Amino acid sequence: ANCELSNSINTITVLKHISPDEKIRELSREIEGMVNERVTDIVKNRELYMVLCKTAQNLSSETLSKNEKKFIDDTLTEMKIAGLDLPDEKLKILKNLERQLSQKCIVFSKNISNNVIKLYFELEELDGLPEDILKRTECKNDNDEYNGYHKFNLSSIADLMLIMKYCNVRETRKKCWEAKYSEIPGNYGIFKDMLSLRVQISEIIGFKNWSEYAL
Repeated sequence: ANCELSNSINTITVLKHISPDEKIRELSREIEGMVNERVTDIVKNRELYMVLCKTAQNLSSETLSKNEKKFIDDTLTEMKIAGLDLPDEKLKILKNLERQLSQKCIVFSKNISNNVIKLYFELEELDGLPEDILKRTECKNDNDEYNGYHKFNLSSIADLMLIMKYCNVRETRKKCWEAKYSEIPGNYGIFKDMLSLRVQISEIIGFKNWSEYAL
């Protein structure tokens, strides 16, 4: 079940980033939000945590293999870090904070994906790119000031990935990366909110900061 869920999440993530269809990217983000909420509910299942704790107490270490004991210990540690040994009120607050953070992350990602970025390059700036990509991106409108140039739409991460993977020209790769991930209107405030939520989440679980919690 975990593998199936992970595969589904991975598929959604790929579509969210590389689909050229804005409607598909938007739908993927909506589904991702629903999946994240469901995952939060599963991970924060206190009843399951209590059953595992009781089971671990009743099991004799002599009847368990080294790997089995490690699995149980690691699982209980992960669930404890997830906040399942917190009082009910604190656990409720934690779930709410994590849902808020998930939504902020989705909006942040959406703003990046929907930021319209079109860059034009001359052929020598694209050394290393396969011929089929060069043909697809070439501008052939005589009335266009960029006729003969090659156009890349960085609104979808697919074109960025092509540049980063194949282009031998460092300045071209740098220009595309900076254009894609430079400051985007609205994301600065969202980023500050994300940092604040991360601090609150880490502190309520008992860590000094998010870095300590994530490690």
